[in-house]
Amino acid sequence: MTPQAHQIIREVCTHYDVHPEWIASRRRGCKLPQARIDITRRLHASGCPTARISEIIGRDRTTILYYLGHLQKKTPLTKPRWHRPRIKTLWKARAVTKKERQRIKALIPPRSQQGHYLRPYAGAYMPEYQWRRRA
Repeated sequence: MTPQAHQIIREVCTHYDVHPEWIASRRRGCKLPQARIDITRRLHASGCPTARISEIIGRDRTTILYYLGHLQKKTPLTKPRWHRPRIKTLWKARAVTKKERQRIKALIPPRSQQGHYLRPYAGAYMPEYQWRRRA
């Protein structure tokens, strides 16, 4: 480590009141992350490469890039989440005309007979639905 890097680390550690050995450790105190960021920015301003800064501070190179502002946090997914499909009945759909609705109603058996038939699934096209008796 260069004498200039030692000087920067000493100055920042006295300012934030942390021990210089803690900078390269795995500790996570309340002042340590800000001290590491400050040291990173000062070393980068003095011309130190990011790979060397990562060795001095004991962090990954991408962490150093994040400290310097070259990387940003991951953005949330732009793809919408899956949701249960909304099924509309034939009667609420505007595509069915009044005449076609009457024709479809004529194909449906009366309520007394419907109890013995399988119910059509939602979204079934009624004119082509094959009515089957329940077993």
